[in-house]
Amino acid sequence: MKYGAIIFFFFSFLAFSQAQDEDLEFTDKIYLDYIHTVQLRAIGSPFKDPIVTMGSKQFLWLSFDDFSEEARTYVYTIQHCNADWTPSDLTDLDYISGLMEGDIDEYDFSTNTLTPYTYQWLLLPNDELRWTLSGNYLLKVYDVEDEKKLAFTRRFMVLEPSLTVITPEFISSTSNFNTHQEINFEVSHDRLRVDNPQREIKVAVRQNGRWDNAIFADRPRSEKKQTLIYNTRDKFSFGGGKEFRYLDLRSVEQTRHNISQIIEGTDTYDVTLFSDEMRSNKSFLRQPDMNGDFVIANSDQTDRMINGISRDTALFLSLLNIGETDLVDFDLSYSINFVIENLRPSNNNKNLRSDYADVLFSLNVNQAFEDYDVYLSGQFNNWQLDPRYKMIYNDIIHAYVVKPKFKQGVYDYMYTVVPKEGGTKMDLTELEGHWYETENDYTISVYYRPFGARYDRLVGFREFNTIDQNRINNR
Repeated sequence: MKYGAIIFFFFSFLAFSQAQDEDLEFTDKIYLDYIHTVQLRAIGSPFKDPIVTMGSKQFLWLSFDDFSEEARTYVYTIQHCNADWTPSDLTDLDYISGLMEGDIDEYDFSTNTLTPYTYQWLLLPNDELRWTLSGNYLLKVYDVEDEKKLAFTRRFMVLEPSLTVITPEFISSTSNFNTHQEINFEVSHDRLRVDNPQREIKVAVRQNGRWDNAIFADRPRSEKKQTLIYNTRDKFSFGGGKEFRYLDLRSVEQTRHNISQIIEGTDTYDVTLFSDEMRSNKSFLRQPDMNGDFVIANSDQTDRMINGISRDTALFLSLLNIGETDLVDFDLSYSINFVIENLRPSNNNKNLRSDYADVLFSLNVNQAFEDYDVYLSGQFNNWQLDPRYKMIYNDIIHAYVVKPKFKQGVYDYMYTVVPKEGGTKMDLTELEGHWYETENDYTISVYYRPFGARYDRLVGFREFNTIDQNRINNR
């Protein structure tokens, strides 16, 4: 009877856990409508992506805003994934040290904002939970205030640098030389034993941090000595796109850039932008951008500054400016406490005093598309087909419109189309166009799974830029 009860409890718990994840997608997604501005950033890392190196001083900083009236209780866990972001065959005990599930108990309330929210944050790894293996991971956050509900997910990577991605080369695409950017590269594995590179090595190439249009390959075109050569024509070819449009919402007190008007309401601001035009048939124009990213910023109130950056950021960077040779003496527990204490949001922190606005975007189009839906896209919504950013056609003004919420800051964006019938892939061609001279960031991830192994190790990673070769990071 005793053992039967234990077995019953185990399977009941397993069924309950699975029920929480029945709608889970292995991507970056928000599942609850009161969650906003989710960010997962690498701190102390040379990379823009949320990626940290095994055994290093690097951290991941998670933050998000909760629009609920009172602070809610959130928990988190991580799940190991294969190179293609399918679940790996590992159990939690294989890759987690510490608790299988941790609490997100650091939070504070917004200050002097029309839209009230709770700002919550988490530092990873921490004393509760650490990873023990390299590879792809999915961070899962649950609201457990009333019943356990999946709140959102975020992808991140853990690197064990064991091989080198040799300087990539940009070449003209054979079939789309005016519009596309094609990449050739080599991978040196002289520090790693690879018996069968055709089966043991996988690579993923991405543009501007996007996973939705990543190109995967599990076979190099050729090999010489201990170097794998990836130069198959038109294999790693990406539409260049155009330089990103941007929204400058650092101020809700004065208009900037393409903002037409700002109206202060009772519980939020209403912001109207000047109408945008299609750019698919327009000539290329170079302008600075963040390659699809966004930053939270507030110019209506001034941070305390040290050498041009906020005091909190300065403290953070000073902590993490530790040389690799100092890692032997690196005390992770002490560092975590130091970081949390010095980055704890205060009343003058931009994350607490930045307000939200309903921002009206409009794109002039003579008539509605019969076969396509139109979306507002960028890193702010993780390039997902989120209904909050789906545009509708307004026959009166002959434009597609949408009015989502944005927190004060600067946001890169573009307009994309998706086929109405069964379409899942966003396309820039129709509304933005492509040009081979566009400045873009690229990343190459290299995964290794030797014969008999149960998971993909992330053993190489490289960031590089089409224009500025000094912005290349290689591990």
